[in-house]
Amino acid sequence: MLGKVLVATDGSEPAKHALRYVLQNAPEGAEIIVLSVTPPVKDREDFGRLLNQGESWKLLFNRILAESESIAKDARPDANLRILLKEGKPKDVIVDTADEEGVDMIVMGSRGIGGVEGWLLGSTSRAVVNECRNPILILK
Repeated sequence: MLGKVLVATDGSEPAKHALRYVLQNAPEGAEIIVLSVTPPVKDREDFGRLLNQGESWKLLFNRILAESESIAKDARPDANLRILLKEGKPKDVIVDTADEEGVDMIVMGSRGIGGVEGWLLGSTSRAVVNECRNPILILK
């Protein structure tokens, strides 16, 4: 039985589809964790570059999570939903969060289409499949 599901999102249509799928199919009372991952600051040069974009990255990912929360409330007002925003490499953060949270399944979209969408999904979904120890469902 699925008691806790992690949905990784970057705001892309495949990610929204994954969230809707979980909302439609998760058992009553299941905890649904919606996770989005901002780009990491790798070194001082990246920090300088991101210093000007840092707030916009944060605002962008907060907007993605707010939209996910709105989708969830519209589709299933009684959903036991938790929203997480973390920083780092998406593959690592998704796998680590799944382990830390003790989720029963990871659900994510099949791929983004470049830009921010490509940041989280696409090659990341393949990397998560290769690294995770939890069941994973990839949706198109």
